Amino acid sequence: MYFQRKLLLLCIFVSSSVIALRCYEGTVALDSIDKTNEKECGGISTYCLQHIDKSKNVIKRSCSSFSDEHNMEERCPMTGCHWQSSKETFCCCQFDLCNEWKSDGTEFKAGETRKPSAISSKPRF
Repeated sequence: MYFQRKLLLLCIFVSSSVIALRCYEGTVALDSIDKTNEKECGGISTYCLQHIDKSKNVIKRSCSSFSDEHNMEERCPMTGCHWQSSKETFCCCQFDLCNEWKSDGTEFKAGETRKPSAISSKPRF
């Protein structure tokens, strides 16, 4: 019985780590071609999101949160970007590293983005 419990816990752990969604997460300027960092989302996340906010000149990428999940079918009837207003566009998708669109809601082509810049480590004197 003890062995069966350990085996069950191991199976749950392995399956939860295998099905975890990975999304881009971070905020960049509207005209940026920089990639944001990758994040392994928590178990509640079933969507990768991107919010294009032209009033603030930013694009925010993230994993979906608990509050996002309850109305996702209305906000995201299908993968892609959905116009919310003249200043806001909401984008969503359900597969790994899929939330990386341009500010106009179109997809980046291969080679159009660059990796996140490394933090400079200049010595202080």
